[in-house]
Amino acid sequence: MLKLLKVRRTRLEAEITGTEAIMEGMAKQGFPYLFAIESDYVVALRRAELAFVDRLARQIENGTLEGVDVWRRAHEGGELPSEDDWLRAAGGSWPWEAPSE
Repeated sequence: MLKLLKVRRTRLEAEITGTEAIMEGMAKQGFPYLFAIESDYVVALRRAELAFVDRLARQIENGTLEGVDVWRRAHEGGELPSEDDWLRAAGGSWPWEAPSE
């Protein structure tokens, strides 16, 4: 998972850098910002995704991502999540059950 996040990070950085270079070139050629506004929007989205990818990778690396223990057992050992794991993820009760009083 971390390897895939690092690959995504590299691709996002390249897309951000490339798009910014195009926008800079457009500005130098005298194009008004209006012609680059959609590209600027895409850069903003990619920066937000990059921040998300970085935060998620950090949480996985330092073990603070909730449920990562269940995920590791499933992916490394082939063990499926237990009913208790699912209940914990659902907040302690199944959504279709009435809360116990």
